[in-house]
Amino acid sequence: MKAVKLLTSIPITPSIKGMLAQILGRVLLNDSNSAIRIEAFKGLSKIDNGSIVPALFNAMKDDSSEFIQAKAKQMLDRTENPVSP
Repeated sequence: MKAVKLLTSIPITPSIKGMLAQILGRVLLNDSNSAIRIEAFKGLSKIDNGSIVPALFNAMKDDSSEFIQAKAKQMLDRTENPVSP
């Protein structure tokens, strides 16, 4: 849990964005602890990167946590239909 929180707290620079998205996506899809998956999701929600869409889609379909399923769906909806300011 501490490692995921540390990863989600570092400033997201272009040079680490892809790697961070990949790591957090793996945690979201593979960790058995829902609290850790939620932290990974929070970190992914800070990353504006198309590479997170597959992880979000899989989480929406397959995650055992209804919270994560709902949040992944919301995030995917926003990706497909961005709101104009």
